[in-house]
Amino acid sequence: MKKVKCFFAYPSKPLSHSEIIETAIEKLNNDQVVEVIGWKKTSTTGKFIIIEICKEIDSCDLILFDLTNLNNNVLFELGYAVAKDKRIFIFLDPSIEKAKSDFDKFNLTTIGYSSYSNTRDIREAFYKEEPYNDLKNTLYRQSVKSIIKQSHRPLTLLYLKSEIETESSIRLSRRITESKIKHVTDDPQEVRIHPLSWYVEEVTSSFCVIAHFLAQDRTGRKLHNAKISFISGMAFGLGKHLLMLAHEPFNSPIDYKELLKTHKTASECQEIVDQWLSEKEKTYIDAKKADEKYSHKFRAQSLLAQISIGDYIAEQEQEEISKYFVETSMYKEALNSTNCIFIGRKGSGKSAILYKLQDELSSDKRNHICLIKPIGYELEGLIRMMQQSIPISEKGFLVESFWKFLVYTELARSVYKTLSEKPKYYDFSKFEISLMELVEQNEHLIKSDFSIRLEYAVNRVKEIGNSTIAADQRIKISELLHDEIIWKLRKTLGRVLHDKNRVSILIDNLLVTFQKCTLLQIKSALSKG
Repeated sequence: MKKVKCFFAYPSKPLSHSEIIETAIEKLNNDQVVEVIGWKKTSTTGKFIIIEICKEIDSCDLILFDLTNLNNNVLFELGYAVAKDKRIFIFLDPSIEKAKSDFDKFNLTTIGYSSYSNTRDIREAFYKEEPYNDLKNTLYRQSVKSIIKQSHRPLTLLYLKSEIETESSIRLSRRITESKIKHVTDDPQEVRIHPLSWYVEEVTSSFCVIAHFLAQDRTGRKLHNAKISFISGMAFGLGKHLLMLAHEPFNSPIDYKELLKTHKTASECQEIVDQWLSEKEKTYIDAKKADEKYSHKFRAQSLLAQISIGDYIAEQEQEEISKYFVETSMYKEALNSTNCIFIGRKGSGKSAILYKLQDELSSDKRNHICLIKPIGYELEGLIRMMQQSIPISEKGFLVESFWKFLVYTELARSVYKTLSEKPKYYDFSKFEISLMELVEQNEHLIKSDFSIRLEYAVNRVKEIGNSTIAADQRIKISELLHDEIIWKLRKTLGRVLHDKNRVSILIDNLLVTFQKCTLLQIKSALSKG
């Protein structure tokens, strides 16, 4: 009878643990029940280590793992083994400080482990559980296979976001937002860790995966990088395009060093992503067509099997919300009001209403819709402005002025984009030509990202607190913002949009945006503008 072939994945450090495991491998082989090979016995000379280790995992029936220290190498191999439908068996030394608590926090796999502190413990646990006699009891068959069969969603870009919003993370997020590939973001600030089923579904439905690791000197790196390593390994095992990025300083795990790129600066990170993602976007259209053909097979299934209640994060379901949205009184109020502000805790449906409004209003070509989605970090400059020594009466005027500047420039940007996409035979009116010329003449003020425009406005009036006379402050604000650009935009936009049935400005994240400004000030700025 052929012996079951096993692969043991474990970290090289600490040496005390690797010694225990290597001795256990030797004793298990001497018992002649199974054949066990450790990663150190894999022939990798002149080859990519991870490719050879993955080949070894492919050739084995049972994969053993030591997860005592949540080693990134081992977790990548765990994700790969899960994706490859391998029977897995986990060992853990709970006597190591925080080993058990860290494992419990990480445990995406929701499976147990066998405790050990010496070679005898490993050997006894292995023969007691007899995983070699239960090879079909795989995590893939329990949690992955059914999800893969049911998944018929469009291909996406799965973005495993950094837990800390560094400048590199901000630029990476912005580039992914602008990508031609619809993206789904795993944001630890929204949900620290999703259940395994969520990651399986998103990885399965992805065209490519971008994972962003934390540097060695960052708080929270251990659990974050552990999660990212596991999901990356699963993506690699499922054959997805994979880019792993890491802030420096970062000791790249030797096993998948060839798959991971480190960056010292945000610019370097952006350059790496631009080059990689641009190549993937070129092939995305063809892949999407193939995926649509694949999805067509599922349309003959029962309607019940195709029912989806949607993702609980509206941003992940922007294109699907209209299919299942239930019209509420708040939605109807927003649809029929001239100005309206919704307040509610996260998950109460604010963003869902916004996306449904955008879809509904955009269906009428006589309307023009401008969607503004400032991110929390983008508004920090404005918050700093409000902390200056400005009289309370003038702070309201400052908020209104900023909002007018940002809203008018965003509206002009959206109208310019609409006009730029008109066919060549379209006959532009003199007012439309005037607007396009105004935008191009003030490109740095209007065509730049929201965050760049905000930074410009903040810098223009950053010394406003030096004046002690309120009247002087108001005049200075007016000169710097209103007289420079706002009145020009208001006049030109009015002429271009005067025949529109409705011009709607939809703004998300107001609660994050103005946690130190009053909603009355915002509403006043919008209504007066």
